[in-house]
Amino acid sequence: MSRKLRVLVLVLLVSSVFIASQRQTAIRAQGNDKLEVFSYWTSGGEAAALNALFDSYKKVNPKTEIINAVVAGGAGTNAQAVLQTRLQGKNPPDTWQSHPSAELQGLYVDPGYLEPVTDLYKSEGWDKVLPKSLVDNLLTSKDGQIYIVLTGVHRYNSLWYNKKLLDSNGITLGKTLSMTDFIADADKLKAAKVDALCLGDKDIWTSGAIFEMSLLGTIGPNKFLDLYAGKIQFDDPMVKKAMDVYGKLLDYANRDHAALSWDQAVKKLIDGKCAFNVMGDWAYGEFVNAKQKDNVDFGWINFPGTDEAFDIVADGFVLPKGAQPGPIRHSGPGSARLIHTGTVRWQYAVFHQQGHRCFCQVVGCRRQGCGHHQINDFVMGKGVNKPSL
Repeated sequence: MSRKLRVLVLVLLVSSVFIASQRQTAIRAQGNDKLEVFSYWTSGGEAAALNALFDSYKKVNPKTEIINAVVAGGAGTNAQAVLQTRLQGKNPPDTWQSHPSAELQGLYVDPGYLEPVTDLYKSEGWDKVLPKSLVDNLLTSKDGQIYIVLTGVHRYNSLWYNKKLLDSNGITLGKTLSMTDFIADADKLKAAKVDALCLGDKDIWTSGAIFEMSLLGTIGPNKFLDLYAGKIQFDDPMVKKAMDVYGKLLDYANRDHAALSWDQAVKKLIDGKCAFNVMGDWAYGEFVNAKQKDNVDFGWINFPGTDEAFDIVADGFVLPKGAQPGPIRHSGPGSARLIHTGTVRWQYAVFHQQGHRCFCQVVGCRRQGCGHHQINDFVMGKGVNKPSL
């Protein structure tokens, strides 16, 4: 098997969430092999999801050594710097994690580092399973090709809370939450000397997330898309109002926010040291990893004012273009074989561990609660689907 095909099969394994049947395919390894997977899934829930992938692989091919090349740093900011050095030195990993759209286009597609995987979407039927708006607006690059195979999509506009802490302070949330009520609840918590907002902006993107949600909740999803398209300017009065909301919310944050990563802020919430956390639904994996129970220990709700929006953050893996084998990878022709098996089992495993929206309507959801609620909103087209800034 050629190196390109070997990596292609890995991408198929990683992308198992979109396979529209329960067939199982196995390509068994011959001899010793090494496979390098480069990602930034390092938090408790993320690592559990990545290990679910590796475990599925190892059950079929125990002789293959998986090189887990992870680089810590929320949203992949640190990993991107390391990866760029390797790509420029013509020493790419066998596959690596990326977000679609601008990041993928600017960092990897435009410089010519990737092979397109458009044919996979057609041959595997993914283009029939995925919402057309997702394929057209988020996955398709400027040249009309697709260069990434998704592991799933996340809803960014989620607000998490410590249910027991809210209960003890006499705060009960309904199915939706207005910004006025959210600020009133935050003031009540502040008066009780409780940090209302759990924030970890050691990596600045988490602060940016609060601004994005404040903007989305203030101007609404349609005007948000107009802002993308240049139909509304950033000096618009409604945008300025969103900035005021953003500034006010930051006043409720924990004082040590600049020293914490995003998952450490979630841990603070789990420990009852603060009440709310603005984070995508990948935070669900942190609660699972900490043995927390839905609607008992923690809860979730859409960020105030964003009920009619699904703010998309997606993860996926890519196929490098024509790289020569390097010392960390494969020593000779035919030395590497990968497998593609257990696709449905791995889909469920990742869905349970990290909270990906896995398009499990194809095979039926096993988990209710957060994931079931969110995937229905996405697949059934509730509100406006928009890519995250």
